[in-house]
Amino acid sequence: MKEIIAEMDDFPPIVLMTDFGLADPFAGILKGVIAQIAPRVSVIDLTHEIPAGDVRRAAITLWQAYRYFPPGTVFLCVVDPGVGSSRQPILLQSGGYTYIGPDNGLFTFVVKKEFIGWQLENAAFRLTPTSATFHGRDIFAPAAAHFARGVQASLPGQADNFGPLLADIVRLPSPRLENIASGGLRGEVLFPDRFGNLLTSLGCFQQKGEELIFSPWVGEAVGGCFPSKKVRIQLENGDSLTLLTTFDEIPNGECRNSSSARNYRSAAALIGSSGLLEIAAKGRSAATLLGLQSGAPLILTT
Repeated sequence: MKEIIAEMDDFPPIVLMTDFGLADPFAGILKGVIAQIAPRVSVIDLTHEIPAGDVRRAAITLWQAYRYFPPGTVFLCVVDPGVGSSRQPILLQSGGYTYIGPDNGLFTFVVKKEFIGWQLENAAFRLTPTSATFHGRDIFAPAAAHFARGVQASLPGQADNFGPLLADIVRLPSPRLENIASGGLRGEVLFPDRFGNLLTSLGCFQQKGEELIFSPWVGEAVGGCFPSKKVRIQLENGDSLTLLTTFDEIPNGECRNSSSARNYRSAAALIGSSGLLEIAAKGRSAATLLGLQSGAPLILTT
């Protein structure tokens, strides 16, 4: 098959996100495949430390990051516990970006309702033989490299280069985020970062004067405006956390057992860099200090 190569000096970067870690050669092998096909394309590591098989964590991480890359960026995402099964390898275009990976919900929070996508079925853009256990190497990395160097996914009046068009994609359930009758918001703990700060589903927020302006990041039906000095994050056990601005404002305190009220006075809520509210402790892990797990319910109240 004759490839259609774009005539351009600047190729879009390929951004890698996987759960491969760095102890094994898998992440490096993806880069090697890309370098053989598209040596002029730059490759950026977003992370290879997604917890193994955690598709939801990967989907949220991608949402946190994608907007900070230039339009046209190709996101190659391999968190694929269903590799070799009936799930489809796909290429998607939405919002000026391209996403390549398994159709298992990875792209839930970045791909809009209106998108165009293709199944990756054309053997011309795969490595052969194709392993049933390493589609990242044999299907996704070659597709990303060919696309980034200019192979178009579809041409007017011609067959789709990579494979047939997609009608829809798999989407994950949205994290808990809803208005409540008292005027607050109900959400949940999403996951801890490497510092032990707990990312929550409560957001996205912007501070404007004395007001905390809320806009939904999942769905469109939730919204609100809150006086920032009165905001509290209520936990399932009845304790609550105040909203502060910086990590340094959080009080120091002795670390006793996780049920101690002193622990809750040694933690606070902050508006994190992605706009979502986070729960943090000063100089220590809030996840360890408070014993909160992913999925723990939270209420933003005033």
